[in-house]
Amino acid sequence: MTIEDLISKGEDIKNSISGTRLKQHNEFKVWVETVLRYLNKTLPGDMSIGRFEKQVCRFNPGYCYKDEFDDILCVLRGVEAIPDKTVNTAIPDDNKGNAISINNNLSQTQDQNQNLQLDVVINILLEAIKDELTGRQRKDILDIAKNCKTPEEAQKSIFEKIKEYGEGVSASIVANILTNPSVWSTLESLI
Repeated sequence: MTIEDLISKGEDIKNSISGTRLKQHNEFKVWVETVLRYLNKTLPGDMSIGRFEKQVCRFNPGYCYKDEFDDILCVLRGVEAIPDKTVNTAIPDDNKGNAISINNNLSQTQDQNQNLQLDVVINILLEAIKDELTGRQRKDILDIAKNCKTPEEAQKSIFEKIKEYGEGVSASIVANILTNPSVWSTLESLI
């Protein structure tokens, strides 16, 4: 696997963006993990790793554009242009130093995965709400959120407000969430 291979796969994934949705969502997640493993193995401690993670966290597969994906690919193109390490990454000879380096890399990957998954979940929920509520209804919910002092208070008020809109609205929101491609592909494991 080379940096050129990763860029090429990234281009394929970018080209699967249709409208504002990434069609190859699972391939994107595997690609991100592969790139992170590659960068951590070939350039441990390099500044490109943090930049790549930052761009991936900004990217929303549920609502995105091809030029946003280009921001991710730019990091890899920079590595391709200047493949040398950009920081001192000398690895200590003792096993203790190696173990610390490995744990740091695993922690970075886990944090990145958790942030990416949380962003995806939040965007799925927000998209479902946007699709099912009118502009006025969304403004009402936003006003409740701004005016309530605690999440518990807001939850009660939002629940009552959505009940006013009718059972069909809440059922539509739930159906929209469940049929989102990211959720739909894993629905069997959830139920």
